Amino acid sequence: MSENPRIALPMSWVMSELGELGKWTSGGTPSRSNGKFYQGEIPWIKSGDLPDGAIRRIDESISNEAIQGSSAKVYPVGSLLVAMYGATIGKLGVTTCPAASNQACAALQASDQNRAIIPYVFYYLLSKRDTLIELGQGGAQPNISQTILKALPIPVAPLTEQQRIVAALDERLSELDASVASLERAERNLVRYRAAVLAAACSGKLVPTEADLARRTGRSYEPADQLLARILAERRKANTKAKYEEPAQPDTSKLPKLPEGWAWATVEQVSSQVVDCPHSTAKFAASGHPCLDTTCIKPGRVVREKLRYVSAAIYEERIARLKPATQDIVFAREGTVGTAVSIPADISPCLGQRVMLMRSSACIAPAYYECALNSDVIKNQYRSKIVGSTAPHLNVADVRVLAIPLPPLAEQERIVAEVDRHLSRADALAASIVQSKRRAQRLRRAILAAAFQGRLVPQDPNDEPASVLLDRIRAQAATAEAATASVSRRGRPPAQPAAPVASASPPAMTPKRRGRPPGSKNKAKA
Repeated sequence: MSENPRIALPMSWVMSELGELGKWTSGGTPSRSNGKFYQGEIPWIKSGDLPDGAIRRIDESISNEAIQGSSAKVYPVGSLLVAMYGATIGKLGVTTCPAASNQACAALQASDQNRAIIPYVFYYLLSKRDTLIELGQGGAQPNISQTILKALPIPVAPLTEQQRIVAALDERLSELDASVASLERAERNLVRYRAAVLAAACSGKLVPTEADLARRTGRSYEPADQLLARILAERRKANTKAKYEEPAQPDTSKLPKLPEGWAWATVEQVSSQVVDCPHSTAKFAASGHPCLDTTCIKPGRVVREKLRYVSAAIYEERIARLKPATQDIVFAREGTVGTAVSIPADISPCLGQRVMLMRSSACIAPAYYECALNSDVIKNQYRSKIVGSTAPHLNVADVRVLAIPLPPLAEQERIVAEVDRHLSRADALAASIVQSKRRAQRLRRAILAAAFQGRLVPQDPNDEPASVLLDRIRAQAATAEAATASVSRRGRPPAQPAAPVASASPPAMTPKRRGRPPGSKNKAKA
């Protein structure tokens, strides 16, 4: 055990290490080649099963034979599991039934002497998630070990104060979780709101139609079908090729009826040019020309912090088919299928992989084109056309014949202005929600930090000192070690089957609030 001089502990607290709080171990993975190993009644936990709370849903179970034939072992109820590998480092879970785990989970096994402190240790490790992740960096596969875990310093409070701390954390973090859940509901509602705005925009329900306004004022207007016919005629006349191929007509048999003055038109009809991206992976550089692909676009927005760059030479190669220009539409046909964004004026990009480029013709405003491509009106058409199981994508030919609801030009401009008004308000609210979630995260860290610095609940001079608690845990560990040594000297008895667990496969249950170990509330009030 090592003292940490930087932490001034309250009276009756002591600085210890996780390794002194009980027996740490890890599990194992029985051979997959033996099917009987995975036909038993012992829940088998993997790091992905750890919910940062009570473990109530476990996907697999193993047999007694699997326990005997591998390094897996059964942990008692109330044991604390910690993920040690990969993206799940630091994830936590507390067993609610006897269970085993794979080797990616370290376990602090519950015993008579340390069971009561596990909710406190749980919250402490929750507060140290970032530290554990940092400790796991540096290799090709990030991981921590039992050695690292056991050496982690922990300030230990008297047991009764631990219970008061856990009760306070339960209450405060429950309130915080409820607030965050409310913010997340608001985020989901904003997604639905944006979709509703775009759906209204592309069905003639967001602004008065040009046909209605023309009637009210006694003036004429150019309906979309006449506008489209005029633009296509001009394109045909301007064609210099020996053979001109007319763009495909839309199939309207399954499409909804449009407002008066509107018309259906294919992507090919409303675009002066449509090109696919180069079919190669761009070679990225530290600086140069931005390269737009599915990693850096969201509906209607270039995510600038995710932009990657290519050299001038690579840029020239990737614009050979068509040099992207301001207000051209980049459309994802793979990955985030259907995401569309118009190119802003302040960047000069090339295309990465999995996207297409569409240049608007004179019959459609680029901003309206972007709205239409991001709307459910278009999504409902291409969902059934997505192909590929490993890499779902749209074929270029299918994108070319997607049907765009085309209003008269003046109506398009009014639609775009109204969409901007609605989505600007949504953007402001979304930014506010993000800030609130960040504040909640900072508050969570502050609450947890205060808990383990003795500032969350008052100390009681009548509490039994933490040193006495640690002495009991050490004494139990010494007794268990002596018993193990005695068995080893006498010769190990034949292996016995593992004790059966209460149920073959724990039913799927709604987990308790994230961050609360099982039974912590009741123990705190005991």
